[in-house]
Amino acid sequence: MITTQIRKATKNMTFENANYFIQNSGLQLELQENYPFLKSWIVKNNKEITRLSNCKKDLINGMAEVTFAFNY
Repeated sequence: MITTQIRKATKNMTFENANYFIQNSGLQLELQENYPFLKSWIVKNNKEITRLSNCKKDLINGMAEVTFAFNY
């Protein structure tokens, strides 16, 4: 799964739903940070990205914002 697919799929998801989607996306993830408003993983089986994080961009509605660290 590539970043554009993840970003498009999680665009209108809540933080919790986006975390569930990311964890079941087929990527081999190692959880690095686990806070009530942020989850960050190291991606082990993807050549495009090395890290993936999800944070709450809106504390009222709890919507998700997924960001990536690219491997260059």
